[in-house]
Amino acid sequence: MICQHCTKQLQPDWKFCPKCGNAVDEQKEPARSYGSSVRAQVFEVIVRQGLAGAPWRYICAGPMKVNNISEEEIQAEIDRRRSL
Repeated sequence: MICQHCTKQLQPDWKFCPKCGNAVDEQKEPARSYGSSVRAQVFEVIVRQGLAGAPWRYICAGPMKVNNISEEEIQAEIDRRRSL
C-alpha cells in the first residue's frame, strides 16, 4: 500500500504513515466521515504527546474517552514508532 498523501510505501499493519503522519485506515476509504477524521487527529496528537514524554494518560484522558481511544492503542503506536 502507498500513502495517498506523500507516496511512502506502507506496511499493512501500520496505522499511520511514518513520513507524513496521516492515518492509514482513512486512506482505504475514499469517503470519510467527520468523526473518523477527528478521531485520527486526536489519536495522532496523543501519540505525539507520548513520544515527547508528556504525561499523556493524564492530560489526554478526556479526549481519549470522547473519541473511544484506549491507552493500549496509544501505547502500541508509541512503541511501534520508537522502534522505527
